[in-house]
Amino acid sequence: MIGSAAGFFRRTMLTIPLKSQKTENPVEQIAVNAATASKMLSISERTLWLLDQKRPDPAPRIGKRILYSVEALKAFVAGEEKKD
Repeated sequence: MIGSAAGFFRRTMLTIPLKSQKTENPVEQIAVNAATASKMLSISERTLWLLDQKRPDPAPRIGKRILYSVEALKAFVAGEEKKD
């Protein structure tokens, strides 16, 4: 009897869905790395780097990591839309 009760609880525990641990207040990113920025713009990382090199003030570096401002990316897209 004890063995069957233990088996029942083991099977029951496996089927109980766990609550996801999402944070209620996610942190808004103000800067993203090259991989994320290129995905946001739907371009390759190489194209992103080439566009950045043409700017008068390239994106800041922290060590070897280049960070792109989310606001600058939005402004770039807005500026490209005005050209069309």
